Amino acid sequence: MTLDRLRVFAAVAKHGSVSRAADELNITQPAVTKRLRVLQRTFKAMLYKRSGRGVELTDKGKIFLQDAIEILSQYDRLKGEFSGALVVGTNETLTVGGSCSPSIDLLPSLLALFRKSHPHVRMSLRTDNSGAIERMIINDEVDIAVINKVPTNHLLAIEPYRREPLVAFVLPNSTEARKTNFTWEDFATAQIVIRSPIRGQGAADQFLKALKQRGFTPNIAMRCDSPDAVKSAVKMKIGVGILFQEAIAYELNKGEFKLIKLPPGDICGESFIVYRKGRPLSKAIQDFLKLLREHRQKPAAPRRSAKLAATLPHR
Repeated sequence: MTLDRLRVFAAVAKHGSVSRAADELNITQPAVTKRLRVLQRTFKAMLYKRSGRGVELTDKGKIFLQDAIEILSQYDRLKGEFSGALVVGTNETLTVGGSCSPSIDLLPSLLALFRKSHPHVRMSLRTDNSGAIERMIINDEVDIAVINKVPTNHLLAIEPYRREPLVAFVLPNSTEARKTNFTWEDFATAQIVIRSPIRGQGAADQFLKALKQRGFTPNIAMRCDSPDAVKSAVKMKIGVGILFQEAIAYELNKGEFKLIKLPPGDICGESFIVYRKGRPLSKAIQDFLKLLREHRQKPAAPRRSAKLAATLPHR
């Protein structure tokens, strides 16, 4: 059936690999190869070519893919409307990646929203440092991601996403919480707990740099690999935590932490949407990208919007 061959073609285009397309569709690699060949013979056009990196679409193949995706989308819509079948194929997948901060609150919240309109897409969330997530996208292990560093790989498409404010926080009943505002001198004498990744620099390095520029030597009580470790250290009363505000949104909402106002001059990082450049995006990836863009201008805040919070289970 030509529709089956179109699905095979779309899966191969998505992954750039016969083996990965076979895994997604739960068929053998020879079956994938045979259907691709029959498809080319049927339409009398060279749609793809083999390369050292797998399978690449020709110019005609790229044009053909857009029409194929539209045909498959229309077919699935009709099937769902008139036969009660699934609107989206049960084998469709979406693997989202994120560095630590976006993976704590933003991405789980958006994936929960996404699931409401795409209940039959199999979703995965991969979390690692920004560099590792970049490599996962290049290796087709992740479809789309939000990370906190500007990617440098020329194979990646990059969209600036939103500013991420850095904040200081303590336990509500701590001595530090009694003070309304902290000066730079206060931060210089306080015990500080920061995230310090194994590779590269963390967001708190901007804060430490600001302290040093004012002539102060930071008093670092502990360096941690992850935001969760920083939060645990603060709960153990080791010191004042420094993280992106989004990383502690849930705890702030529950009243477990209290923000300490930083001195004048916001310290912010920035997050970025990244995906593989030149690789056709599946319907699921396109829809999730659209959802990300809809929330692009919404600043990180200690409290979730009612719309997002309602989608999450109580922890």
